[in-house]
Amino acid sequence: MHELLAAINEIVWGPVTIILLIGTGILIAVLVRCFIVDRTLYIDWEVGKIGCEVTELPALFDRLGCEGCEGVNCKGEQHGMARAWPSVADSANPELISHLQQHGYPRMAAAKKGPNSVKEGVIFLQSYDIVVHPRCIQTIDELTLYSYKIDKLTDEVLPILEDRKNHRIDSLRYALERVRRPRTMRTRRVIHGA
Repeated sequence: MHELLAAINEIVWGPVTIILLIGTGILIAVLVRCFIVDRTLYIDWEVGKIGCEVTELPALFDRLGCEGCEGVNCKGEQHGMARAWPSVADSANPELISHLQQHGYPRMAAAKKGPNSVKEGVIFLQSYDIVVHPRCIQTIDELTLYSYKIDKLTDEVLPILEDRKNHRIDSLRYALERVRRPRTMRTRRVIHGA
């Protein structure tokens, strides 16, 4: 897998997911790098922090891909590589997207959400073989533990996804939105004269 990861130019760049838990005021920030080859989704880097300050976001995300990162003064070759790639953030927080665009992440865009987008996004993720690098411990945990709700009275599995411990899964859903919902092609009507 290492050779494959080293040789591939990322096809789909993993997004930033920034989630502000309303009421608690806790900012949860996650950045996951992922790419697709054929029907396999590869995840090879993650960074994240619960309780992150808005001003800390660029420095946090700059650590993605930088093995043994030393923070702001880091001279690692991959330090700050995420700035060059398009990324997607939770559209519920436009002010955070704007902050990141103004602080080194100009290619950040808002996720396009819609009815059933969570369920459809998870089903789409399930249609791929998923390979996660062992250093992405939180992503492995989330993918392993993610489940549907269970009725407490009957122990039946309900058709409702649990909404907890899913920040990296949200990132992956956002990353694959442009693959799941490709731009519609514009067609022209051609009329052949007689």
